[in-house]
Amino acid sequence: MTMMELLAACRRHGRDADSLADRIEEMEAAATSATMAVGGAGGHAGPSDKYSAYMARKDELERRLLAVRRALAAEQMAAILLTGDLPDQQRKAIRGYYLNGKSAAAIARDSGYSVSSVYKAMAEGKAALAALPDSRVEEALPGWYVAKYLYGQNDE
Repeated sequence: MTMMELLAACRRHGRDADSLADRIEEMEAAATSATMAVGGAGGHAGPSDKYSAYMARKDELERRLLAVRRALAAEQMAAILLTGDLPDQQRKAIRGYYLNGKSAAAIARDSGYSVSSVYKAMAEGKAALAALPDSRVEEALPGWYVAKYLYGQNDE
């Protein structure tokens, strides 16, 4: 895995985690505003088929969210280690964009830099990081992540 692939994975998994969390929140909001039918023949109380389907779907989304957050945490830890030697402005730009999901304008606003200097710092930082050997990137990642995401082995 190259450093740029790692950074892209951080950005992608950050968006995926946000999207899954939003979907779960929407489901919970809809469920609290809807009345679920409970009951059955012979007076036995139990969840309706719709409620069971809802819970199964919500559980699946929560499992996916947990897996995405686990991968994201591993990626972010590796990226933090590997960007630690960059000059301050490059490090802030790279981490802000790839790890925190911010736009260049937001990074500039938060750090007090101009947008053009953020773009320049990102380009310089990416050039420096692209020179890192793939083996160094893999060494910064936990073994379970390398096995699952780089070699397709399922740890579960």
